[in-house]
Amino acid sequence: MHILIIGEYYRPLNQWFHDNGAPTGTPAIYNLYQYLGNHKEHSFHSVIFNFDQDHTKSFENGSTISLIKFSFPIYLIWKFLCYFKLYFYLKKHLKTNHYDIIYGLSTYSSLAAILGKMYSIPSVGRIYGTILTQPLKQKRWFKIYTRHLMEILAIKRPCDLMIATQDGTAFDKVAQYFNPQINVKMLFNGMDRSMREKLLNHTPVTMLKSPLKICSISRLEPYKRHHLSIKLLESLVDDYGIDAHLIIIGTGSLENKIKELIKESKCANYIKLLKEVPHQKIIEKLEEFDLSIFLYEGGSLGNVMWENALSGRLICTVDNGETTLVFQDQYNAIVSPDDDQLISSLSQKINAILNSEKKLDLALTGRKKVAKRITTWEDRFEKEMALIRDIRLKSTL
Repeated sequence: MHILIIGEYYRPLNQWFHDNGAPTGTPAIYNLYQYLGNHKEHSFHSVIFNFDQDHTKSFENGSTISLIKFSFPIYLIWKFLCYFKLYFYLKKHLKTNHYDIIYGLSTYSSLAAILGKMYSIPSVGRIYGTILTQPLKQKRWFKIYTRHLMEILAIKRPCDLMIATQDGTAFDKVAQYFNPQINVKMLFNGMDRSMREKLLNHTPVTMLKSPLKICSISRLEPYKRHHLSIKLLESLVDDYGIDAHLIIIGTGSLENKIKELIKESKCANYIKLLKEVPHQKIIEKLEEFDLSIFLYEGGSLGNVMWENALSGRLICTVDNGETTLVFQDQYNAIVSPDDDQLISSLSQKINAILNSEKKLDLALTGRKKVAKRITTWEDRFEKEMALIRDIRLKSTL
């Protein structure tokens, strides 16, 4: 199959897009391009508007990514304008180029559906989780129909095939609320084969001891809720006198805010903020930690969580979204409800384990459960290609 990918500009892939540097995040997108760009039977052309420069990135089988520079000072307006610029650009492009599939990433899923119908080409929409879960639960309609308008459009105008990451945010249930007819295929992400093997060779945490080393690794964005990780560290130190240290690793829009929160904290000497590092280097760093915190809004399942679990770190997380599909309290993780008592509940449970002399099997059990669900990217993309072949076949009947 020859696939047209309507791509998004993901900052963690910036160096990889332009200079073949190491990506610092979004492995699902990076590995999709790598998988298709080195495939013997499939190839692609991707179009991405970006802030930086015009550039063409080429792959072994002739696949290409066309990065087209377009600047605008306000990000949300820039993204809105990109939608329409891509529409007119791709209409012209499709008049002279043939594709078997139009594949829209996230924001551009609905655009793939529109162009697919226009040119009688099967369309695929790929959704990488949602941050609509919490606003929908709170019925924050103004935010939903402004900040999340593109996501709503993807749901209201779905592609022939809709695929979403099973990341705990329950996109399928959110989508069915707005469009009861939609059928979303939920798939777990994969993992780099060598990374997976290295993580499984890490020595798992079998006991919590002082000093307790904690990590919170993810983008510095509001829905990642790093402020709760800081509050948890404060509770462990102030309420229980535990010698605990928190390392936050990431970059994002809240970087200055997180720095201020650390500076204002009574436990500032116990907290460090480190910039994101190339994905492969995270493997080496994980063995430094005992406890990995994931307190995201709406669900915490995702690649960073899988990596920490496969490394044998003890997972500390929150019962929201569909996180408990994989992690259950006192079985393979430390889990508490997403309510006003979240921090006090988690710190109490951590303190109880820290003062227990019993050998822990939570991290090892968590590793085994995740290892069954998360296989290699090659396996993961073969599942996706099978779904795409099916919709292509149906379109010819």
